[in-house]
Amino acid sequence: MLSKLNPLISAIAITLIVCAFSISHGYAGHHGDGKGKMEMMDTDGDGSISKNEFMSHKEQRFNEKDTNADGVLTKDEMKIHCKHKKHTKE
Repeated sequence: MLSKLNPLISAIAITLIVCAFSISHGYAGHHGDGKGKMEMMDTDGDGSISKNEFMSHKEQRFNEKDTNADGVLTKDEMKIHCKHKKHTKE
């Protein structure tokens, strides 16, 4: 019985490790530890992100998703963005 459980336990452990890595990688973003994103958002180079810098970055992200530039995100636009994001992470 125990020998039958070992492969199952190993598979579960591997799955948990992969999921944990995926989640932690998702939080850090594609910039690794977040430093790249911080540097990208800190447009004046003062080592901190002002509300204006933060909001400007968010507006850029919105505009990237709003493919027809109508000021509204549709389900289709969000699906396109999510599919693109999945492919760029792999």
